[in-house]
Amino acid sequence: MQAYLEKPERILTDKMTFKEVFNLWREVHYKTITDNTKKHYDKFYRIAISPYFDKMIFKDIKFVQLQIFMDNLNYSKATSKLLKSILKSVWNFALKNDFIDKNIIDLITVSGSENIIKRRIFTKKEIDILWQHKDNEIVSSILILIYTGMRINELLKLKNDDINLEEKYLIAGSKTLAGKDRIIPINLKIFPLITKRMNLKNEFLFMKFGKKIKYTTYASAFKTVLANLGIENHTVHDTRHTFASMLNNANDNSSSIKTIIGHSSYVTTEKIYTHKDLEELRKAIELI
Repeated sequence: MQAYLEKPERILTDKMTFKEVFNLWREVHYKTITDNTKKHYDKFYRIAISPYFDKMIFKDIKFVQLQIFMDNLNYSKATSKLLKSILKSVWNFALKNDFIDKNIIDLITVSGSENIIKRRIFTKKEIDILWQHKDNEIVSSILILIYTGMRINELLKLKNDDINLEEKYLIAGSKTLAGKDRIIPINLKIFPLITKRMNLKNEFLFMKFGKKIKYTTYASAFKTVLANLGIENHTVHDTRHTFASMLNNANDNSSSIKTIIGHSSYVTTEKIYTHKDLEELRKAIELI
């Protein structure tokens, strides 16, 4: 009775299930996130969160139940942290709306293995094999990635208007402020590959059936073509890692590397950014 006198609205919320609270949170929170993030959240809700929590009365969920849930997850530590983040947001929403009196999510410890991705650069022999098959569309794209250091999403979003053939450079950029709208000189080795792809009727450099290529489609083709060429399996990001390694070995200039690949964390010994004009960057990139 005392609880009712203090917060009569609790009569309604005290019986709410986790699913009901989650759906209310989802309605509000999903207005602030991207469609891609929504898909990730919905996926993890469906396969992990929903089966465990949905029927529980939200206010009665105890710390021990939350910790058991986290301990039994068979995911990497990064994914487990994401799930904890989702739950924390739901509990914060419930707290702000007076469904509960405290948020106990911060007390939970996250288990799971560290998901360390091993990067493996393309060897000289593997790159030579790629050059022998440069007329293949996917192979040519791999070579362009290796000699520009672009991320795959940057290449797939690269428009013909972003390429200056006369001055031999392109403008790429995504993900970080350091990488946004950066100028990348076009290495003379891949200049013919790019000019061959140029089609004024197309908006993007790489297109399939008149449409921009999706990452999943590209990643599948990437694996297939490497297997067909007898090249050991690589991740697409290995191309960027290869570029940075080749540039570092050839030029040993962290400022040039940082500028071209657009990765501020690459600076390990240089504390002050030194501006490099296009010609200096071109000299650096032609060394690989």
